Amino acid sequence: MLSAFDVGSSFEGMGAAREASFTAFVEPALFLLIGAASLATPQTSFAGLIGQWHHAASFPWLSAPTILVLFVLLQTEASRVPVDDPMTHLELTMVHEVMILDHSGPELAAMQYASAMKMTTYAG
Repeated sequence: MLSAFDVGSSFEGMGAAREASFTAFVEPALFLLIGAASLATPQTSFAGLIGQWHHAASFPWLSAPTILVLFVLLQTEASRVPVDDPMTHLELTMVHEVMILDHSGPELAAMQYASAMKMTTYAG
């Protein structure tokens, strides 16, 4: 986002602002999901909470709906379809791709690598 603001283009600034706003909407939902799951289970650590997925019979709400919500949050945070459509050049639908339009060479490769690492980390 900082490099998109540094370019000085209003088009890239809009994309960076959208990226920041999506993050501001996703993080409270993620924390609410984790907090609700920790209140419903006797676990006090995140590792213990994740370990409860092995006992889905005792906590059936923790399996399919939770994974679905985490998948939607992953798509939003990683700026993927249906939140972002990289195949179009309409500024209303572009989030990540608009921020890297004025970059090329090693800088573009570093941004694409960082985006791939972000997606891998969130998916893990």
